[in-house]
Amino acid sequence: MSNLWNLDDMNKYKKILSFTINKVFTFGDKNKDKGEKINIRNLVKDIVKTSTVEKEKNYAFRITVFINKKHKRRIDIDNIPKLIIDSFSQEDKNNKECVLYKDDCYPNVKIVEVMGINADNNDNKEKVIVEIFECL
Repeated sequence: MSNLWNLDDMNKYKKILSFTINKVFTFGDKNKDKGEKINIRNLVKDIVKTSTVEKEKNYAFRITVFINKKHKRRIDIDNIPKLIIDSFSQEDKNNKECVLYKDDCYPNVKIVEVMGINADNNDNKEKVIVEIFECL
């Protein structure tokens, strides 16, 4: 069994959503976390509502984080996906508009790919690009 995947392989994955968050944040502060989930949902709720995205499928996430070297604090990159993935779960009773799955566990969420990139080598803007794929 191969552990490798290529989310750009259209025979195995179909990109269903893509969006950019114009800041970098990490999971960890329960008070701030709720606000970040709401911000993510507000960013994508119209896209989810008007899209033909089928719910309750198996999904893969590609999360690309652009970080400046001069960021005020160290970024714990493995904590970034938590809020993004939770934002699409029905487990959060406040989520009415952006539900893709009841539960953010396997098998609904099969792959989470996270990559950090030096923003200084790009457009110098910190941001998070999120791509969501349906596993075919």
